[in-house]
Amino acid sequence: MAGLNIARGIKGFKKIVEWLHVTLIFALFIPLAFAMGSLTQQGGAAALYVKCLIIVAPVAVTSLASKHVKTLAGYIGICALMLVALAPFLFFRREWKTGDTVYAVGITLEALFIVGKQFHNRLVRTRAEKDNDPFAVNGKSFFESPSLSFVWYFAVMYVLGLGFNSKSMCDLAFFSAIAYFFVVLAYRFLETTGEYIELNKRTKGIPKKRVYGIGGAMILAYAVLILVAIVPSVFMAGFRRYTDIREWFGETGIVPYEVHSGFEFQERGMGAENAMLELMEAAEPNPKLTKMWNGLFWIICVVVGALVLYAVVMAVRQVFADFRRETDDNGDKVEELEDEPVYKEEILSLVRKHTDNSEAARIRRQYKRTIRKHRKELPAPSETPTELEKNAGLSDDEEMKALHGRYEEVRYNRLG
Repeated sequence: MAGLNIARGIKGFKKIVEWLHVTLIFALFIPLAFAMGSLTQQGGAAALYVKCLIIVAPVAVTSLASKHVKTLAGYIGICALMLVALAPFLFFRREWKTGDTVYAVGITLEALFIVGKQFHNRLVRTRAEKDNDPFAVNGKSFFESPSLSFVWYFAVMYVLGLGFNSKSMCDLAFFSAIAYFFVVLAYRFLETTGEYIELNKRTKGIPKKRVYGIGGAMILAYAVLILVAIVPSVFMAGFRRYTDIREWFGETGIVPYEVHSGFEFQERGMGAENAMLELMEAAEPNPKLTKMWNGLFWIICVVVGALVLYAVVMAVRQVFADFRRETDDNGDKVEELEDEPVYKEEILSLVRKHTDNSEAARIRRQYKRTIRKHRKELPAPSETPTELEKNAGLSDDEEMKALHGRYEEVRYNRLG
């Protein structure tokens, strides 16, 4: 029962992340339009972004409807009701401004696109099921595929914010990228761990809770390291260098010059421009971080670094502790089976032979030493004692003949 609840929880979390994946991507289009048009919104950029997050409603409704509603009329009806419910938030205003129009039209277009895209995904799934195409069935649409590669989308939005001299657009893209990264990192961890458990048969006997726990500790340490790398960027947000693309292509007039003796050039109206240069040089210097902010920054870095080191050490320690435990999560005893030595019986036999001090054992050892002393190559297993003595050159040796007689008595158990 607990395993079933965990599986349902993971499935629900993954579905919510899929909705957030689409929402965070679509929520930046309208702020970008505001930046390009130099428009303002009452309450600032944060209020505008919160209003743009309403796009999560069409994302969630169309996602559920495309999978659970069986008829086309039912899907269209649910989507129409959803658009009607959004109308009061989009079009009912006392005073209309250009920004309000851009917002209302933008959300409407995004909602209609999402409705059409989800319907197309439904058609693709249905056609694949009818054609029994396993590759098409397993294919996922953009709405169902959160990936860390989409962080580049937020980077592009950030660069556009710099290009249109919009601090608010840069801030929204930057913090959206941070939220997207960590949420999708958790999603990909659950996705890949689930696939590993399904494909790797060796993990069938290991509780899923342990597999997710060990992997979660590692991914948490990685996330903390990434967070530490992001902290300096948060503090340096006020030192961005903006530009305005719209001024790059403006008309520039030709400045006339007068030629004087000595091939010197003097620009007309130099006095006025000198005054302008003096005014620019007398401007305030670029802002710098105060000692208080520097000290606070280093304190945060030291604290976060210590926490990261502690988390990594504890995670590694827990991993080794899990594999050293004598019982698993089900209470079963974990034992390590050791292979017995391959030549255990042979070793014991040799030990017994060398520790045997009987008369028969001494005669056998003397016979073997005599043969080995006069014969360098190893004898064949099928050779008889007579053949051994002949090949060793001891056939006519009197001492060998006497030893041969005693060895034969020992060999056939005739020793008196």
